[in-house]
Amino acid sequence: MMDFILSEHEIARSLRKKFIFRIIPMLNPDGVRYGNYRCCILGNDLNRRWRNASEFLHSPIYAMKELVKRL
Repeated sequence: MMDFILSEHEIARSLRKKFIFRIIPMLNPDGVRYGNYRCCILGNDLNRRWRNASEFLHSPIYAMKELVKRL
């Protein structure tokens, strides 16, 4: 997707004029590093913590929600 958005294709140029793209590559690098694609390094399933994310226990989700609020 990033290759396309950054390309000189007519549609890509049009999209860049109309939208601001914010790309977050990964919210769980510590968990993935140890083979846990859904769980963070503390063992919490981040996919199930979106509504009640704790700043300490679910910091990637908490930080993402704060970012979205600011936008």
